[in-house]
Amino acid sequence: MVEQIEIKVIDDKSHHLQTVIALGDANQPTLSFFPKGAFEEYAANRKIICALASPENCIGYLLYRTSRSYNRVTIIHLCLDPSYRGKGIAKKLVDHLIQLTQDYSGIGLTCRRDYQLQNLWSKLGFVAKYDEPAKTPGKFNTYWWLDYGKSDLINKLEHLQNITEYQPVRLAGTSLKQVRVQNLKDNSFYKNFNADKQGETKAEFQQNLRRFITENDKFECLVILEGEQEPTALVVYERHKDYELEIPMLRVRENPLAGTLAHHLLFQAISISAREHRSFTLITDIHLQDVVKTAIQKDMFVTATHGWLKANIAKAETVSTLAVHLDKLAKSLGKDYQFINYFVQTLKHENSVNTIAAMSDLERVLYPLKIIDSNSPTFIIPIHPFWAHQLFDSKLANQTLLGATKQNIALNREAVYYKSKHPAPQELKPGVRGRILWYVSRDKDGGYKGVSAIRACSRLDEVVIGKPKELYRRFRNLGIYELDNVIDIAQKQDDDIMAIRFGDTELFVKPVLLKNVKTILGKQGNIQSPVYISKEKFAKIYTLGIYASN
Repeated sequence: MVEQIEIKVIDDKSHHLQTVIALGDANQPTLSFFPKGAFEEYAANRKIICALASPENCIGYLLYRTSRSYNRVTIIHLCLDPSYRGKGIAKKLVDHLIQLTQDYSGIGLTCRRDYQLQNLWSKLGFVAKYDEPAKTPGKFNTYWWLDYGKSDLINKLEHLQNITEYQPVRLAGTSLKQVRVQNLKDNSFYKNFNADKQGETKAEFQQNLRRFITENDKFECLVILEGEQEPTALVVYERHKDYELEIPMLRVRENPLAGTLAHHLLFQAISISAREHRSFTLITDIHLQDVVKTAIQKDMFVTATHGWLKANIAKAETVSTLAVHLDKLAKSLGKDYQFINYFVQTLKHENSVNTIAAMSDLERVLYPLKIIDSNSPTFIIPIHPFWAHQLFDSKLANQTLLGATKQNIALNREAVYYKSKHPAPQELKPGVRGRILWYVSRDKDGGYKGVSAIRACSRLDEVVIGKPKELYRRFRNLGIYELDNVIDIAQKQDDDIMAIRFGDTELFVKPVLLKNVKTILGKQGNIQSPVYISKEKFAKIYTLGIYASN
């Protein structure tokens, strides 16, 4: 039966067009709405491929469009008569489309996740790229991509003449790849990262980069790549001091994402330094671009003799213990490190210790520090896995291979989460600053692992209550939400809702499972809505997530 199927492109004069329209109408619940005139227009442009069981019997069709500006093909409909499904006909239609469109980069399509067609698209060669909310409230679309091999990472690395070793790591759950540089045989590095505007010569740049690459026992040289574009960022780590992570080179290619990427790479470096039990991050690149300098200043680095310096204290301590630790640290190091004394004096000042704002600022400047006996309020906030992986949880994004919808949001260290105004503890109100422990709820679709657990801790910067449209306009650059998503949170369109602005999220080494959370919380263990917890309970949960197994 399948071998006798004829695949044929039709036009608007074809008698098969009426059968195509009838098939589309009959399957409208799972296809995007298409009026008769649109079918006729696509046929006139020869963008409908039919499957014919006989010259008179059309049993399926594929309708598509092409885009030169995006250099891709998009499948709009792929529809078969129910009696002919599962016989390999869908593959014949897609294979024919591939043959017709080889001058494009690949084929994309969008399909509702709850239609359960994941196996079909995978068998046809498509790869799931990301999820996003569908028009139907509570439903999600998956974007699938079939690449023609003209823009994949491996081909790009070959094009760069083996300048890197192929060990890609996804950056913050995005399509960006971080790869260790092994050798230098391509001018693209010079073109993108030589700071000639800052007075750096080509010879100086190449000499330094060659040293960073060849002395790989001292330096870790990483490049950030995206698809078939030029390398987009370059960062070098040096670890010759056990108390400090040095960055002798940090460059970002000029593009609209440069500022956000620079800020993210600083956060990554600070996090690495803290995770390796180092107390400082030092940037010694003498040819810093303006966009990187802006990110450094925003991150509150201080000027030092040989560059820019920041303290990053990976401890969860009481005020008194922390003051002693910082005091010893300052006395053991040189004059560049004496700025730590300011923090020591703050910790010893009774008014500062009892002020939530002062302790919150201290945790922000010395991230990932947690002062466990401060009065900073802490809330456990439940969140669906989809929103978690879009907003802050790169481990979930990498796990599902869906990644974040927007790279600028995934790389941004600030984000906003919307929820209904009620229920919420009375302490979660405008004016509050503190911490958030994110409880990622169970995934009903079963697509995520490691959920039903507290997975991360964020700094709570602001709570705002207002109308959905007002909040969306105010925070639209800090979230992946569309206006419809925000409106859906309100019971009525004009009801007030809550926007929670947060930043610098620290993913737990091991998620704290719900059973362990309940043991700590006792009567508060039912996390259906935000929960305000004591500083003692916060200390137990945070310590369990960062330092201990559970």
